[in-house]
Formats: sequence, structure tokens, C-alpha cells
Amino acid sequence: MKKINLLIAFVLTLLGVSTASAEVYSPYTVDFNTAISTSTYSFTVAKGWDHIPDYYFDSESYDSYYPTYTYSSTGGRNGSGALKVSDQTNVGEGWSGGKTTDLLVTPYIKGKSSIYVKKAANNGTIAFYSVKQSSNGTLTKGSTIAVTLPELSTTDYVKVDIPRQDSARIGIYASNVWIDDFEADSALITKKRALKLSQVINVLYRGSSTGNEDVDANGNFGMKFKVTIANPGDVDFAPGDEGYTLSVHNYADSVVATVPISQPLAAGAKLTDYELTIELPYAKYPKRDRYNVYEDVSGTSQYGAWIEPVPYTAVPNVSDDNGTVASGTEQAFGMLTQPVTKNYTLYNRGAAPLRITAIEIPEGFTTTLAKSDTVAAHQSKDFSITATNTATGIHSGNMVIKTEGASDYVLPLSATVLDTTKFYVNFEDGKFPTGFIVGKNWAVKQRDYSTSSNVYFASSSLVDDTKLITPLLKVAEGEKMSIDVARNNPNSKDSHMNVYYSPDRKNWTLAKAIKAAEMSDDLGSTASYHYSALKTFVIDNVPAGNYYIAFEAGYASVDNIYGFERVDVDHDMLFTQVKMPSAGMVNNVYTATATVLNNNTKTEPAEGYKLELMVDGKTVATTASQTLKTDSTATFDFAFTPNKAGKYNAVIVLKAGDYEVVSDTAEVTIAPETAGYDVQVGKVAATSNSDATPINVYYKHSVSDVIYTQQLLEASGLKKGDKITRISFKGYNKSGEVSTDVQAWIGNKADSTYASGYVVPDTTSLTKIANENHTVPLVGDDDDHQVLLSIDIPEGFVYNGQSIQMVMGSDLTTNYQRAQFEYSADKPNGYSKRSDSQFKWSEAKATSYMPVPYFTVEKLPATLSGVVSSQAGNVSGAKVELRNGDVLYEAETDADGHYTMAVVQSDKHYAMTVTADGYDTYTDSVAFETMNVEKNVVLTLSPDVIVVPECGWTTYSSDHAISLEGNLTAETDFTAYAVVEVTQEGAVIKPYDRSLGIPAGTGVIIKAPAGSYTFKRDVKQGGNNAPAKAEGNEMVNLLKPTVNTAVEVTANDNVYVFNAFSTTSVVGFGKAATGDVVPAHSAYLTISDSKALDFYPLIDGISTGIVDINAASGTIDENAPAYDLMGRRVDASYKGIVIQKGKKVLRK
Repeated sequence: MKKINLLIAFVLTLLGVSTASAEVYSPYTVDFNTAISTSTYSFTVAKGWDHIPDYYFDSESYDSYYPTYTYSSTGGRNGSGALKVSDQTNVGEGWSGGKTTDLLVTPYIKGKSSIYVKKAANNGTIAFYSVKQSSNGTLTKGSTIAVTLPELSTTDYVKVDIPRQDSARIGIYASNVWIDDFEADSALITKKRALKLSQVINVLYRGSSTGNEDVDANGNFGMKFKVTIANPGDVDFAPGDEGYTLSVHNYADSVVATVPISQPLAAGAKLTDYELTIELPYAKYPKRDRYNVYEDVSGTSQYGAWIEPVPYTAVPNVSDDNGTVASGTEQAFGMLTQPVTKNYTLYNRGAAPLRITAIEIPEGFTTTLAKSDTVAAHQSKDFSITATNTATGIHSGNMVIKTEGASDYVLPLSATVLDTTKFYVNFEDGKFPTGFIVGKNWAVKQRDYSTSSNVYFASSSLVDDTKLITPLLKVAEGEKMSIDVARNNPNSKDSHMNVYYSPDRKNWTLAKAIKAAEMSDDLGSTASYHYSALKTFVIDNVPAGNYYIAFEAGYASVDNIYGFERVDVDHDMLFTQVKMPSAGMVNNVYTATATVLNNNTKTEPAEGYKLELMVDGKTVATTASQTLKTDSTATFDFAFTPNKAGKYNAVIVLKAGDYEVVSDTAEVTIAPETAGYDVQVGKVAATSNSDATPINVYYKHSVSDVIYTQQLLEASGLKKGDKITRISFKGYNKSGEVSTDVQAWIGNKADSTYASGYVVPDTTSLTKIANENHTVPLVGDDDDHQVLLSIDIPEGFVYNGQSIQMVMGSDLTTNYQRAQFEYSADKPNGYSKRSDSQFKWSEAKATSYMPVPYFTVEKLPATLSGVVSSQAGNVSGAKVELRNGDVLYEAETDADGHYTMAVVQSDKHYAMTVTADGYDTYTDSVAFETMNVEKNVVLTLSPDVIVVPECGWTTYSSDHAISLEGNLTAETDFTAYAVVEVTQEGAVIKPYDRSLGIPAGTGVIIKAPAGSYTFKRDVKQGGNNAPAKAEGNEMVNLLKPTVNTAVEVTANDNVYVFNAFSTTSVVGFGKAATGDVVPAHSAYLTISDSKALDFYPLIDGISTGIVDINAASGTIDENAPAYDLMGRRVDASYKGIVIQKGKKVLRK
């Protein structure tokens, strides 16, 4: 035994282990009956054992995998404890695992040893390796130990003998096996001397924050850590033991301090939150550095902290709510009308007190910071700076904070105090001011932190130009406007801003064009906003007057609009939306709407304005006004029934006294009233430019096949026997016209669904209704659907009461467009396909939505016909009207007096009116109890009425002769005259023979007592619509009759009109002015003589004297003003009768 002990002592000496720190067990057994924790991959089996862990790294999942050890208290021999090891040939997940060589390491073994093994799977195995241990305790796998391995079993434990070892450690490799009962002749178990540093927390020693430690007045700075140390070994530690210390290393791994541990630490125990404190000289360690903490037994370490020493000096720092305001950073207070205050904090970042020795501040600003203020180390003081409004103009300069031992802190200040009478907008309330007109691309956007003095501006988000328009502004001579402009992105090359002015918001003049290159390309804020910095531009070329200013921008913004004066206006209303459909139909209600905004600062009362719908300059509809408050809108509806087909220009007009707003002109096409009516098949769900279209014009080729069921057709109002004459599809197209070749078929179908397995439709069983090119027009809007495709069926298609199948194909002949067609909410069965490549129609796929068709069903109009006659015979040219409210039908009789008219709306009762020149108006009522109504009308000849004014003279003409005898008594002084000659003295007149009457189509001058004279019309036997003629009463007559139509005088007509002032005044013809109108049923002269006078008195062709001249020759006063008989002032060169001092005088 003595020899054995001596040998063990010798071995321990070789291993560097004292006999006091090791124990020898002979024999040595580990029975695995004590529970083994395998929760960590480096666990140990028992005291004195070690573990060399190994893992597999999966490069795909980037994970590391270790073999699995599982302890069982009953899985060993005879139901005892055992340890199960997983398969080390396939470690990982799935089928792509890897191999490991994970070893359980025994203590030093001397002599023979063995272990019991049972397979956990058929590939289970075990192997043994020599293990080397270095002087610092590191274990390394050595060579394989040759072992004669018996046949292992999956049911029983088998003993595996390990050859004799001479004080060596054995590494056990187990794979997919159970192990139990390790035995050895002898084992040497050493006592470990170990420490483990598990946690280091840096805590503030002296300063403002961890990581920043103040240097004291002696030039030292310190650091403090809370440390957690464990003793995982077998030896207790006491203060003063060798290596029982903590060291602090810097980033260069130099030891900067070593401090003994002052508390004992027993084996298996732990010190928690043990305080480690050191101080270092600032002169030696002035820079920021990383410091790690080490224990000096096992050499384990933990990260400590990055520490930056703060010099013992004052370090001023100014900040606002957005962060640090570096010295030299301009503080812009912007444009102001009231005092503006900004709040700041002065912080002392240094380790020494901050003492303010002086403060300089420019004129126009004040501050609450005082020169006597002191701020302790790492403390702060709040202060404010105020831009005052005591004087208008630009104020700027440096605020300088002087401190003891530190450099001056400089804050450049600037502010512009505005003239309150000038127009100024800065959008800081986040809104557009009342009175602005905002284009669709404009919005108020945030450009900076909410604490900034300039948070918001007006921004145009798109490159497309729309206008932002100010209220009406007064511009003085030479006055300027300043604006701040920014790009929406500093790198944008498309940004631009055009400034215009206009007196009426319609006619704009460019005042300034600002391009991207002229704007700033600096980022405007340190915040997460991407606008460029604002740059000021001046508009200096707007002439004096009242103008609206407009900003037309693309991807640019405007702010701080300053200049000119706002004009107080009585009214400022505008249309924000006007809807006037581009199509209508005769005798059908046409509806338009307009939304009005009161853009003024005043409420607009309902009685203060009116609205009219005007068509070709005529008011066709009005609507009731309503009170409009500031910034409020109201929508107004207009409705009228057009009675004539054609193209018209429509506008909506708002009037408030002299103030007038006119909408853009809409061209409206009024189509003739059709005898058919439209049947809409299904409800409209929405619009689409893809699967749900009848034809798809976004692709070169498309096909659709749809079945509209009998139930859907009947619910829509289609009846058996209805004749369809047109099929239309509605929607809107805002992208551009597109043309396409269209094929279409329609047919009645007994089935309401398709056969299983879609096949190419048998179009031979359908009626082909289209094989032609169609143009899908640029019409409509998302809220104004118009007809995009219409297919006429001249011969008609008769519905038989079953389902209807429609097939349509399209091949584009122009570039594609995005036309939007209505599709049905009723989801009829259908198939469709579209592609830019040719395809087979059998490739069409089922779709849930299909288009909404509009079937125009033939409806035969009713007919009203008849003959219009009178006692003179049938009347040609008579106007026949039927009216029911605004519904109007018109016809005119032909040469034989016949008329006929088609009446589409035959379900109404109509008032009938028949008129013809020379006949009394005829009225009656008509109802269409049958489809064809015959109505003959007999008119009564109207008497001729000649009205003689107070003067006793007038002119007259008619398209028929007038009999005087029988209508006048013998005592009545009634004479008709002709103008037979015109001389320099006047117009020579001669009377007609009264007994013969006045010839037809002849102008005459009538002289008679004032009054109204009625002449009955008679008809000669055998005449046809002709009254008696004044035969034999013809003579030369220079008078031009107007008969039934008034004559408007145009330039160079040389027209003379009849003038009669009173029974005692001059009667004659005076020169008419351009634009004068000669009434119907009157007469006039035309005199083309180059020496023609301005006035021709009447001269009796029998007595050769001037008719009714009451003038004194030779009494004219040349110094007094004179006037001709038309009331126009004339000079001394004028010859003839003039009016002077209220009397007529003949100037020769």
C-alpha cells in the first residue's frame, strides 16, 4: 500500500495537483442512481467528471445542434438509474443532420475499468478515447482506446471492459445507447479551485449618466460595477487568498486596476451585487474606452462598460423641443404680427459649474436668461427668447451667451414684423384660409416638427398643374409680394411653381415661373420630412389694380405669402361641381346639378342671389336659392324638357346683382324622341375594364358569352313578343377614344345555364347583329354613365319569352384604352377571356359578373292627322301643336292643308292649338284612345285691324287686299295714300280710290282720326284661301311693305321711316339709323340719291303743297342748338325742317 500511495503522490505532482486538493477512490464506482441534470450541453455525470461537448452546425438553418442526453431513474440494470444518449451520427432536424463526437470524461483512472451498455436502437454503439488535460485545465480528445466490443443488445445491458489505464482520463463516446454502472480499480478526483464571473452591471459613480463619469477637481474619475461571482469549484476562498482578486482591463487588454475581493466565498456559493469601485487619473486615461471586469482565479470575464471621462470644465449646450441647438444655428421666428416666444433649455454638460458672465441680444428680441445665472454640473435652466412686434420690418442679429471658462454660445436670431394691413398667409392652423380656391392636387402638409415655428405649408403633390387661388387682392403701384417656395423632395427635378394674376379668375397672366433649379436642394428639416428648405421669391411685376393671385405648382410647395391687401367683396361664390349630361332627348326631362361654395367671409342670404340653367343664351330652368354660410356648399337641381333636337351650348349662371358666375359651357346633344323604350337588364353593381365587359378594349382580343335568364329578363320588364331594335352598354371612358372590330350574336335560349364543360358557342344558331368597326367614345364619368357601345338591329330581334344568349368578340384597331363598362349585381351566367394574343374562344373562363345590357324595345308612336280648312278653303302653313306640360309635338299643314304628327307619349292628354296668319287661334283637346286619331280643324278668318295714333297718320301693309267700303261709314274720314315720287321738296303722295280698297302686298299711308278700325275679311266665290282683291286700284307706289315681318335696318340700307308728330306738325319720312326696326304691317321708303336729305315731308300730289307744315321761314337762331325730326342735334350745314326752342323751323 505504501508503494501505491507514493506512486499516486508522484502522479499528482506531475499533474500539478497537490495531495491536499485530491482524493483517491479504490475501487471506484458510479452507479447512475443519483439524478443527473442534463439541461446544459456541458453537464457532468458525477463529481470529478468533465464533458467535452460537440455540436453540428446547419449552414441552411444557421442553427447549432448538440446530441441529447436523457436521464432515467428506472431505465438501468434491474430498474435502477441510467443515462440515455441520442444518435450522434445524425444530430439535427430532419434527414440532413450531421455527426458529432461528444465525450463524457471520467476522472483519472488507474487499472481496469468497465461500463454497462444497452442499445437504444439497432445502430447503437460505444467507443472510448484518451483525454489530455493541460495545466490550465483544458481538456482535449486524444487517440481511440482499443476496446474489444462485445455484441450489444437492445434488450439487455452488456458489460464492456476497458483496458488498464495508468492514471489517465477516459472519454466515453456513446451513440443511441443506454449506459449504467461505471467501475474502475482506482480513481483520482481532484478538488477544483475555480471562480466564475456571471454578471457585471455598470452603475453611476460620479456624473450625469452611466458611461459618462465626471473628473473631479483633483483630476480623477471613477467607475463602479455591481458584480456577481460564483464558486463552482471544491475549494473555499477567503480574503487575501492568492488570486482572489478582481481586475479591470481596458480595450487594449491592459490591466488598469486590481482590487482584492473583501468577502469570503465558500465552494458552491455565490456573491451577488458585489461592488467593485476604482478611480483612474484623467491625465493617463483621457479618452472614451471600453472596460471589462476579470476574476483572477479562473480568468473568466464580463463586459463592463464604455466609459468617457467628462473634463472638469463647464460645457454649455442649448436645446429646444426638437433637440440640441448647436452654437451658430439660426433661430428664425418667421413673419409675425404678434410677439412670438420660443422656449429653450441651457444645459451644463461639463463637470464644473457654468457661470454666465454676459448676454448680448439684438434689437427686437428679449430673453429671460440673465448674466448672473449659474448652472451646476449636469443641471439645466429653462429660458425663452421673444421676438417683439414693436416695430415693423426685418430684425436680425446674434444672441451671445458668455460664460466663465467656455467658448461663447452664439444664436443668430431673425424675425420679420409684418404690416397688419397686408395680406399674409402661413397655413399654421393647418387649413386653407377662407376665400382660397383649392385645386385638386393641393393640400396643407406638415413640413417640420410640430414644435417648429413653421410647421405647415401648402403643397401640390403631383407634377400635374392645378391652381391655388387667393381671394381678391388690391395691388398698389410698384407693390411686391414675397413667397417661400420648396421642392417636395430636395432631389426632384420636376418641381416648379408658376405665379399668375387675373382680374376675374378666368383670364390669367404669368407673373413668375420658378423652376426646380432655382429652388433649394437642401433638406428643410432634420425630422422625417423630405421637403427641401424654403427659399424666398419676390413677385414684383403685377400691375396696380384688383387681382386674384394663383399658384400653379407641380411637386412643389408654397408658404408665407405676404403682400398686397385683401379686398372686401360683397359676393364670392363659385361652382365646385357642375354636372350637365352631354346627351338628352326631345320631350324627356333633362336634369343638371350644380354645387355652389360660398367662398366669402360673409353669409350669403337666399334672397341675395339666383341660379339659372341657360341653353343657347335663353333661361330654361331656375331653382330656389338657400342661405349659404361662409365656407359652406349647397347643391342645386335644374330640370327642363327640350322640345327640339340638335346640339346646344348649356351653362349654369349664378347672379347676385351685378355679380355673376358662369359655369364652363357644356355641349349637349338633344336626340330626337324615339318611339322605343329602354329595358335595363339587371341592377348595376359597379364598372369594370376587365372580365365583366361586353368587349374588352384594354386588350387586343376579347370575347364574352352570357345568358340572361328568363326570370331576370321578366323582372327587368322585357315581355314575350317585344321587338329589340338596339342593344347598348353604358359606362364611362376617360382615357381616350378606341376603335375595335366587333362581332355580335343574339338568340333565344331554352336553357338558363350552360352545359357542363364549356364549349365554343354555336353562333350558327344565333342571329348575327354586328360585324363592323365601333368607336368607344371619350364620354362620361364615374357618376355620369353614358352609352359606350350601341348595336342597332334594323330588322329587330323578337324575344320569345325564354332566356337570351349573347356572344360578342372584339379585335382592336387602335391602341388600347381603359373604358369602364357597367356590370350586373345579379350575376348572370357567363364566360369571358381577353388577351393581346389570338386565342380560341373555347378557352374562355367562367366569371361571376357580366355586363348590364340596355335593350331598346320598339314602340310604335300614335298618329294624329287631319285637314285644316277655313271658309276660304284648305289652309296651308298652319301650325298644329299638342302640349302636355313641357311635352310638345308640332306639325305644319302642307299645300293642301293636310297635317300628320307622330306622338310617342300617347298615354297623355294634350291641349291642341292651331294657328295661321290671318286666322283666329283654334284650341281643343286630344286623347289617344286609339293609336291613330283623325282631327279636322276649321279656322275662322281674322279681321284686319288698323290702329291710327293720336297724330292721325300711320303706315300699313298686308299680304292680302283690304276692302274699305262696307267696313267704313260714308262720314268716316279714312284715306289711304301711295308715295308716287320723292323730290328735294318732299315725298309726293296720292290717295287710293276708297271704293276699290287697299291692294295686297302694298304699303300705304293712312290718314284718319285716331282710333282702331276693324275690317272684316270676305272670300270671293271659287277662291282658295284668298280674300277679295282691290283690283283696279293699282298705281305707282314707292313704299316698301313689311307685311308680316319686321325689318331691321342695317348699314347702307338708306331706309327712311315714317314720322308723324301731331295733327299740327310736320308729317314725313326721316333717315333711319342702323339697328332701327320697322314694324310688321307697316311701310317705309328707300332713297339712294347721293344728295338725299335727312327728312322728306309729305307733299300732296294734288295741291303740290307741304302737308301740315307749321314753320316760320327765316326766324332760325343760328346761335341756338337745333335738332332734326329724329331728335338728333345738327349743325348749321343741315337743310330742311329743324326743331329749335320747341318749334319747327324750315332752314333753306
